[in-house]
Amino acid sequence: MKVAYHFLVNEENSANYGHNIIKYFFTKLLYQKNLNLSSKIAVGDLLLYNLVDNQGIKEKNEFISFVEQYLFFREDNWNHMKNNAINDMFNSNVFVICIDNIDKPLAEKIDQELQDNHYPYIGGLEVDETNAIHWSLYSNSLIYSYRIINNQLYIFWDGIDKESKDAGLRDYLLELNLFNNIEFEALNGKYSIFDSNHNYENIRRMAELKKVSENFFVYMTHDVINKLDDVSPELVRKIWAAFDSFQNAEVSEQYSHVAVTCRRIIKCFADCIFPPIEDKSNEGEHKLGPEQYRNRLFAFVEQEIKSDTNKKLIFASINKLIEEIEKLDELASKGVHTSISQNGARRCLIRTILLLDDILSLKNKPFAIDIEFRY
Repeated sequence: MKVAYHFLVNEENSANYGHNIIKYFFTKLLYQKNLNLSSKIAVGDLLLYNLVDNQGIKEKNEFISFVEQYLFFREDNWNHMKNNAINDMFNSNVFVICIDNIDKPLAEKIDQELQDNHYPYIGGLEVDETNAIHWSLYSNSLIYSYRIINNQLYIFWDGIDKESKDAGLRDYLLELNLFNNIEFEALNGKYSIFDSNHNYENIRRMAELKKVSENFFVYMTHDVINKLDDVSPELVRKIWAAFDSFQNAEVSEQYSHVAVTCRRIIKCFADCIFPPIEDKSNEGEHKLGPEQYRNRLFAFVEQEIKSDTNKKLIFASINKLIEEIEKLDELASKGVHTSISQNGARRCLIRTILLLDDILSLKNKPFAIDIEFRY
């Protein structure tokens, strides 16, 4: 989701307040364990009073309606603004740091750490660009200044005039010793008056796409887990273990464990839908014993669908995932943990869920329910 963090600018921090708040924010952000973040960051003053003035809001009821549309327009919108935030916004300058793409757990960790400090922080708010007020205040008024990819930072410049590269800002941020690397990145006119796509209609469509796709993938994952709970509760526990390991991993050795768990998931899944067949007479490539779980997945697909095109697509998915898992497993066995990255483990998890969905969707009838009896 997209989140804006709001800071009061008072007399005590009015000198160079932008740099000071950014330093404070980056310190909180980079001290997070297992940081998994890739996002653009916009910063600047919240021009709330200007927007109210431009809309000609004079009456009290108009103002109340504006505030409700701004802060409370959607019940499920993530809103951690303090109770007196709206009063502070109209009586003091407010500086905003807006992150384009951040997951909810990390957004809440950052918000909590900012709340616990005495720095004049007044809260975080999920930015929904289907809301015209949010578009105006956060997407159209703030300045896109940075891109952060985990512990690497890129400072935007316009891509036209090299004088627009803020070398002083780069030196200032380097002195913080927070980032592994800081470079400049050209915007090449994006977000400027020359960018034909930077308007409310296009940004609204993109925001709607994010919500639709989020619901789509959430439903797919829930559907896979619900079906697998019928097939094998043990399999669901393995999936939980894989996601839990990924969420809490900090070093490459732990990410390698995620890949190993994905392999166990696929093998356990094959055992459930096409149990091993011991056939001493079959010495060819299509043995279906305990270790030939790939062949057993192929056999299940063969018996469920007739279309050669669909078979080839699913076979390719099976091969791709198992080959990637085996490669990561081989690296871990050799002790080459540095080659197993957070992204590699994440791809394994995503492809595992997608493959499970592909194969589960082939079954027109429910799988037989399997339960664990209490004795």
